[in-house]
Amino acid sequence: MSKQLVVLFIVLTTLFSCTDVEKRSYQDITLEALSGLKSSKYELSSEAIREQVKQLIKSETSSSAAVKYVCDYYNAGKPLVWIDRHGMDSRADTLLSFVSGVEEMGFKKEIFRVAQIEEDLEKVRNLDFDESSNSVNKVLARLEYNLSRAFMRYSSGQNFGFVNPSLVLNRDPENNSDTARMIYKHQFDVKMQHATDSFYKSAVGVAANGDLGKFLRKMQPKRKLYAKLQERLNSGKLSDSEWYTTLCNMERCRWNEALIEDNCQKYIFVNIPAFMLHAVDGNNVLSMKICCGAVKTKTPLLTSEIVRME
Repeated sequence: MSKQLVVLFIVLTTLFSCTDVEKRSYQDITLEALSGLKSSKYELSSEAIREQVKQLIKSETSSSAAVKYVCDYYNAGKPLVWIDRHGMDSRADTLLSFVSGVEEMGFKKEIFRVAQIEEDLEKVRNLDFDESSNSVNKVLARLEYNLSRAFMRYSSGQNFGFVNPSLVLNRDPENNSDTARMIYKHQFDVKMQHATDSFYKSAVGVAANGDLGKFLRKMQPKRKLYAKLQERLNSGKLSDSEWYTTLCNMERCRWNEALIEDNCQKYIFVNIPAFMLHAVDGNNVLSMKICCGAVKTKTPLLTSEIVRME
């Protein structure tokens, strides 16, 4: 029994001695000693990311209001939206799931820089960085800017339209020789909402801290005709002219008009290109041929509530 106790004592002494040695050896490793293990490829710097974002803004070619807001936002030094101290989370994948489907809407993915976003997300997941054009700060800067850019263009475009019809359709000059100032005819007078700074500000808040998927689903066009037009666009049975006509009508369905036929039991719809008028009362439709303006004297485009008919 005494021999067993002696052996046990020796074993315990050896174990405790090893533990003390290990503790002392790790106590000798200071932060300065560990700093040599760091790689510049993985060093994050918010200042470097912001500077790279500003460089991307300088090379921006889009003139859309959504992109302009994004540029102004970052130039003002406001907080990063997609990157925090933990890196990036699933919000980027949520946005990507929406913008990856823009070809079904008739758009090219390049408009939303989908390929670049996918490539940079893959680099982040695999820690595939270098010390030149794909350094960690440059990759994250591209993601920060391109995600915000795609998010703003997509959400505002789907909710308000990618084209402002007031700017496009009110461009016919008046034939007035009495003034040197260019005056344009006001031929489009459909009341509708447009994306404002208030909308963009709230969108940034959602992207940073809100339910991104719920917000983007809410931004989808509300008119019933839109889904039917999108199905027609992707049928593969359209000629080039039919495809572009369908694309234009899908854009019209995005316009956030104050008064739309979906909310009316009775309404009159004038199809100017077809020279047709349709009076609708529920499931009953009365159609007739009409005369419209010419190229020089175009028929004004408007929506209005009919108070009475005589």
